[in-house]
Amino acid sequence: MDKSVVIILKGSENWPVWKFRTVIELKAKELYDVVENPRDENLSKNELSEWIKRDQLAQDLIVTIMDEGPTNHILTFHIAHDMWQKSLTVYDKKSEVSVHMVQQKFFNYKCEGQGLAAHVSSLEDIRNQLKQLGEDMSDRMLITKILMTLPNDLAHFASAWESVDENKQTLNEPMTRSLIEE
Repeated sequence: MDKSVVIILKGSENWPVWKFRTVIELKAKELYDVVENPRDENLSKNELSEWIKRDQLAQDLIVTIMDEGPTNHILTFHIAHDMWQKSLTVYDKKSEVSVHMVQQKFFNYKCEGQGLAAHVSSLEDIRNQLKQLGEDMSDRMLITKILMTLPNDLAHFASAWESVDENKQTLNEPMTRSLIEE
């Protein structure tokens, strides 16, 4: 990557951000199709030569931004597509168990000793984890959770929120009001 800040894949803890940035980098270098699609077996000699060059570039991009642990998962693969697919299998965790665990984290979440901005941010992070797993959550559900888990010293915020016109009750609205209050 040509950027000053390179994110190294350490494991599942930074997978979503690493994947997001790596996909952008692969697309910017016009290599994303190499990792997303298996090699076409019907390529001409010139096309195969070009594909091999692009595959090597994609492999280099992927491997150089992985820590040793994640690299161990892909050591036996010789093309970028297989490396990418193995990484998706290991780290995307699109299983029902993962969805259940993140949903449980959401439903059990409590605001403990943090400001409202941090509270909202924590819940948005959980929402993003669910989205990564293919589960969408409506703004209304997230707002309800934010309001239901406010500490007593911010209970007035929930009352004020209820007085806001329903059309203006958007996800950005509570954050704006909370930043004013903090």
